[in-house]
Amino acid sequence: MAYLPDHQAPLDRRSISDAVLELCHDVDLLMHDGQYTEDEFATKADWGHSTAAFAVHVAAEANAKKLLLTHHDPRTTTVNWIAS
Repeated sequence: MAYLPDHQAPLDRRSISDAVLELCHDVDLLMHDGQYTEDEFATKADWGHSTAAFAVHVAAEANAKKLLLTHHDPRTTTVNWIAS
């Protein structure tokens, strides 16, 4: 299992550090910050969080078997979900 709370997505939402890929490589479960939608990220890109799409990208690149999106902002109605 790998746990990446408060993981800041890069502005391009494509590049992944080698350290993150190493941590997440072939894990059974990746718990990753997925607090923002793409629209929300546009105005909160420096708040220290990720988008659900970036979390999916990390999971795919690291060959994680399951992904659990996590984080909570009490001011949002975005629902987080589990993808396998």
